[in-house]
Amino acid sequence: MRRRMFVVLISVTFLAASAAAQVPRLKSVEPANGKAGDELVAQGQSLDENTVADLFLTDGTNDHKVRMVEQKAESIRFAVPKIKPGRYSLMLLTKGVSPAYLQQPVFCTVDEE
Repeated sequence: MRRRMFVVLISVTFLAASAAAQVPRLKSVEPANGKAGDELVAQGQSLDENTVADLFLTDGTNDHKVRMVEQKAESIRFAVPKIKPGRYSLMLLTKGVSPAYLQQPVFCTVDEE
């Protein structure tokens, strides 16, 4: 009985760790600012096409979908959209059974043209 409980506990722990590894997360964006049309690169984890559906710049009120130029497991290269200059945080829309918007603690500044 103890062995069975141990195996179940290890299995649940492994599944929880696997699920957590699939949650996309952004760590940084380089360069930290750009004008409309410039390409920036957001770095993080679990950012591939199977996990992330869309990327947005948001000021907390208005969300602006960006065009993703290249999407890899640890980075997304995107073009800055034509939007009002200011400071924006990045927000991800996940894929899957229950898609979710995940606003990230990563910011970039859109400069005037």
